[in-house]
Amino acid sequence: MKQAAKGIDKVIAENESTLVPMIANMRQFSDKLAVTLDDPTVVRFKATMEKLATVSARLDTGLADLQPLLTDLGNPASKSNPSTSFGQSLHWLNRITANVSLLTNGLNDGKGRLNPNGSLQKLINSTELHDNVNMAVVTANEVIALVRPAVKSIGVFAEKLVRDPGVIGRAILQR
Repeated sequence: MKQAAKGIDKVIAENESTLVPMIANMRQFSDKLAVTLDDPTVVRFKATMEKLATVSARLDTGLADLQPLLTDLGNPASKSNPSTSFGQSLHWLNRITANVSLLTNGLNDGKGRLNPNGSLQKLINSTELHDNVNMAVVTANEVIALVRPAVKSIGVFAEKLVRDPGVIGRAILQR
C-alpha cells in the first residue's frame, strides 16, 4: 500500500502543472452545469423525456402494426399466401407479370428483338396478311349484303304465317 501511495504521489508531482488547470476546468464546468440545469430547465427536460417515451411507444405500436406488411414485402415472390391486401396485390401483380412474360416470349427471337415469323407478328408486320384479313372482312360484308334481302323475305313469310297459319295448307292444295 505504501508503495502504491508513493506511485500516486510521483504521478501527481510529475503532472501537477496540468492537473491544477484540469481541476479548475472541472469546477467551472460543474458550476455552469448547475446554472444551466435550474428547476424550470429540469422540468422542461423531464416533460421532453416523457413525450419522447410516448412517441417511442407509438412508434413501437406502428412498427408492430406494419410487421405483417413488412413480412409480406420481405418474402420471396413465390410465396403463395400473403397475409395483407397489399401483399396479395403484389402477389397477383407478380403472377400477371409472369403470365404476360410467358405470352410475350413467343414474340421474342431470343435476342431481344421481335420474331418476324410468328402469325401475330406477321399480322402486324406483313402487308400481305393484313391485306388478306381486310379482304376477308370485305367479302363477309358483301355476303351479308347479299343475304339481307333473303332474310327480309323470310321475315315477311314468317309474319304471314303468324297471321294466317292455314296459308301453307291452301298453298299445298293449290299446286
